[in-house]
Amino acid sequence: MKFHLARVLSRVHEGLLLGLVFLLPLFFLPWTLDVLEVNKQALLLIVTSLAILCFVGRVLHEREVTLVSGWQNVLPLLVLAVTFLSALFSIGGATSWLGGSSGEYQSVFTITALTALFYLLTHTIRKETLERRLFAVLLLSGSLVLLLSCFNLFGASLFPWTFLQGPAFNTVGTVNALGVFAVVISVLGQALWLVSGRKDREVFLDGWKGSVEKGLIVFLTISTLLLLLALDFWALWVLVLVGSGMLFLFGLLRASEFPETNRFILPMAFVIVAVFFLFLPRPFRLSLPVEVTPSISTSWNIVEDTWSEHSMLLGSGSGTYAFDYARFRSADVNQTVFWNTRFDRGHSYALTVLATLGILGGMALLLMVLGLLAGSLRVLLKERDHVIWKLHFVLLSAWTTLGVSAFLYSWNLTLQFLFFVLSALLASQSLRGRTVKLRNSPRVNLTFSFLFVLFSIGMLTLLFVSVERQMAESAFAKAVRLDRSRVSIDEVIVHLDRAVTLNQFNDTYQRNLSQALLYRANELVMGRSNGMLSEDDTKRLASLSSASINSAKRATDLSPYNVLNWRVRADVYRELMSLVSGADQFAKLSYERAILLEPNHPEGPTGLARVHLAGAIVASQLAGSEDATTRKEALQKKNGELASAEEQLNRAIELKPDYAPAHFYLALVYEEQGKLNEAFAKLDAIRKYNPADVGVAFQLGQLAMRLERYDRAKSEFESAIKLQPDFLNAHWFLASVYEIEGDLDSAIAEIQFIQKTEPEHPLVVARLKRLLEGKVKASLPEPLEEGEEVVVP
Repeated sequence: MKFHLARVLSRVHEGLLLGLVFLLPLFFLPWTLDVLEVNKQALLLIVTSLAILCFVGRVLHEREVTLVSGWQNVLPLLVLAVTFLSALFSIGGATSWLGGSSGEYQSVFTITALTALFYLLTHTIRKETLERRLFAVLLLSGSLVLLLSCFNLFGASLFPWTFLQGPAFNTVGTVNALGVFAVVISVLGQALWLVSGRKDREVFLDGWKGSVEKGLIVFLTISTLLLLLALDFWALWVLVLVGSGMLFLFGLLRASEFPETNRFILPMAFVIVAVFFLFLPRPFRLSLPVEVTPSISTSWNIVEDTWSEHSMLLGSGSGTYAFDYARFRSADVNQTVFWNTRFDRGHSYALTVLATLGILGGMALLLMVLGLLAGSLRVLLKERDHVIWKLHFVLLSAWTTLGVSAFLYSWNLTLQFLFFVLSALLASQSLRGRTVKLRNSPRVNLTFSFLFVLFSIGMLTLLFVSVERQMAESAFAKAVRLDRSRVSIDEVIVHLDRAVTLNQFNDTYQRNLSQALLYRANELVMGRSNGMLSEDDTKRLASLSSASINSAKRATDLSPYNVLNWRVRADVYRELMSLVSGADQFAKLSYERAILLEPNHPEGPTGLARVHLAGAIVASQLAGSEDATTRKEALQKKNGELASAEEQLNRAIELKPDYAPAHFYLALVYEEQGKLNEAFAKLDAIRKYNPADVGVAFQLGQLAMRLERYDRAKSEFESAIKLQPDFLNAHWFLASVYEIEGDLDSAIAEIQFIQKTEPEHPLVVARLKRLLEGKVKASLPEPLEEGEEVVVP
């Protein structure tokens, strides 16, 4: 019985590892908003924990364990130690430990699981047959990934969910991440192809399974080539040259290991294609989104600024690159279409690590790469066992290709997982094992018994936490989809509240719940046509306001360096200024904090200006008081608030000259100051010297509307649209001119144009409905907010 139980545990343990290697690149769940990273992390944590449990259980049952030793064992521990230390001093809070917003690959939980997987593999892959099975699993998994991706690329998706049927969707991540994955697996397959052929040195599985593997290699090679031609990304062609170069290099050093040299035609063809298209344009194009990352210089500047402000040794904390980018990005980005994009990783994985984990993190990663490379080269140069040499050649070729990609491209969880798997397989060839009898060592026996109990408890806890986290993600995704369907906000709040209850450490849930509650409060007020609230309405309004403030505050407490949290908190206070005493001061402080966290984004100073403007309007109402002292103080406050608002709006316009909301509120400031004509004259002069300045044209159009110079307003908005056809706010206000002129059809046409880009925007939907009903307004509307993306209104 003892023997059979040990064999079952061993098979389950090996099956879990093989299953994880096969499934993780393919794994996704459609009921979460992020269908890939968070679900892959859950799979990694659960399966790794189960494998550890089986391993420790088998050791206790057999009362013996084979321990591997060698200096390479220390390498992943260094990476884990630095990640842990960085998380202790991180600016990201729970994000650094658990992961979030596509940063799961850098979290302490993920690195811990990958380190455990490294040791599981090095202690398990002690026999050649298991290593062959792992190769087969990698080839099969990679082939299925590419098969599904190719169907999506050419518009024949096999996924039943419409939101996963776009040409860019794949189970690895971005299309360029898919390209890196495909190149690495293809190099692995080509290396296996080159060294196969002799029965005493075979690397494929026996019989028909080996034939299937060879067929998979052919498919991988062809599909990878097609994918690379479609993407035409220079870094991918460089990786092809690196991988193929490794194959040729060792083919020259140990030619006797390659039974059929004509097989080098395959990697040779890859090299020729790579060199050719590295300098020439691709032969065909697919409708794929352009993937953009910060440039190398921008990424390095962010690294230096992060070291200067936080820590040179430990960086800002794992998974916090989005905060670093927001804090230190250049104002020049505002002149591009990516002005409102917050990148969550740098140009490459190495540059991301330097910013988030500091010099120690970069050194740990570099030591792991160099250490494994040195040990592998020693094996390839000195090893005389043919089988070991061939397996090492295969592994090193793929591993080196993936290692180089760390300095050329940003990784995600799948690529990082593949790196640790290949690293473990490489290390297992160099490490030496020795068997320890537990029955001869009560202390070791007791240690393993304690570990078994510990992992059992930890496994149950992890399973419970993972299930709750998945349920929270599902509830949040449902809330978002309900909101996009324009259902009742109460239904959205129910699911957001459930997400917050299930996972209290996610600031995104809290932030969106706060916005939803605020929207519900505004809906309650606007829903009373006579403007009068009943006693129950008043209590409900107070409850909603308090809950919205609490959720916004909780979001900033959870992640105090996330600028989005502070913006939402500031917006909540601003909207509740008439209901909550001192809310104006809290709003100003929150906006100032947001500006500090993202100083080169125009939305922060614009939001702060709106608070000053609201204060000026309130003071203006008091300026009509019969009391002279009150009038004087109110007038002084009004002038001061307007001056502050003007200063902040000019700052926003300086950051982004065509930022429509800043121009709109600046026009309101000028109106309150009574300086519309002066403002118009000044802008008109600037316009003559800057005919291509879309921002000036737009603001001139707004001022012309306020001065009732509608012909001039129309011409300015039309000029702005000619300069920038997709300038939605110009279309928006041009529609207002048409409304005032009574040209209802033209106004409808402008709003319908906007609706093509913003089909679910509440202001667009409401205005189009009003126009189609023949209702016309002569007042100037609020601009379409082109600021941060908000999940719920």
